[in-house]
Amino acid sequence: GVLANAIDEIYNRNASQLSFEELYRNAYNLVLHKHGALLYEGVSAKLNDHLLDTVEILAQTPEPQLLDSMSHTWQEHQITMVMIRDILMYMDRTYVIQQRRRLVYDLGLHLFRITVWEYPSVGKRVIDLLLEAIRMERRGFLTNRSQSKAVLTMLQALGQSDGTANVYQQDFEKVFLGTTQEFYHEESLSYLSSNTAASYVEKATARLEEEKERAHALSLPSTSEGPLLHIMQTELIERHAQTLVEMDNSGFAALLKDDTK
Repeated sequence: GVLANAIDEIYNRNASQLSFEELYRNAYNLVLHKHGALLYEGVSAKLNDHLLDTVEILAQTPEPQLLDSMSHTWQEHQITMVMIRDILMYMDRTYVIQQRRRLVYDLGLHLFRITVWEYPSVGKRVIDLLLEAIRMERRGFLTNRSQSKAVLTMLQALGQSDGTANVYQQDFEKVFLGTTQEFYHEESLSYLSSNTAASYVEKATARLEEEKERAHALSLPSTSEGPLLHIMQTELIERHAQTLVEMDNSGFAALLKDDTK
């Protein structure tokens, strides 16, 4: 009916033609006349239809454009859901609370998660691109941090809708920490074999600062930052402490001997 058409118009960004007051009243009357369940299910189905259209496009988006498309899709989704939530405010305050359903905005997050993010050729590819961007940065290349940050912020928001598994931790954080450990394990071994202890420590310190700065720039949550820095300390310093002390001519034992001359 009227509300279904209104949701279509909001998705098509023709909302300026709509009377929000009239739509609010329409939704209010439906809930008042005990049609809350009908309205809720109708809205849910309508949102899902639009998200299915969205995910078809994302699934066919080639890698170089995918992070940008994903971040744009997410921004549009948020704008849409705020408008729809405002129209259905009365339903949120009454029917939703009484029946213990998800609030409209949270319903949108939940549907985005299961319909868009969990789609086989979307979420997995996005994660790979995020990890690749970080790997490229570590190798000295410039990347588009604002895209990565937008998508990582999205993952944190999606995790809050279901109160269960956190999408960010489950889909990104574990792999991110694992690949970080591998990267620095290899780098520290190769750097150690061709440098003095002093320049190794200088390099390790610079790397630690870089990772802190990147974590901050990408707005990584503290659940990532702690383990990330722990991995860095372990792989770059603790694992090689003995070697650094004993390195011929350039190790700290040698440096201390020089001081006592």
